[in-house]
Amino acid sequence: FKNKEEIEQLFGNELVWEELADDKMSRIKFELQNVNVFNDTHWDRMNDFFVTFLPKFEKALHPSIKNLE
Repeated sequence: FKNKEEIEQLFGNELVWEELADDKMSRIKFELQNVNVFNDTHWDRMNDFFVTFLPKFEKALHPSIKNLE
């Protein structure tokens, strides 16, 4: 969670940060609520979500991921 504030600022929204077992991994996520992948009436909403937020998520995380290499 070292770069949490910087990443969230770059992303433009608050993210969910979860520490996983043994402190070896963490999960960072931004979720679309109240959708079901098996309900085709939700697909446009899910697609819009991905198109809008996936590039922002990648851009916000890229500097931190790049430093891991």
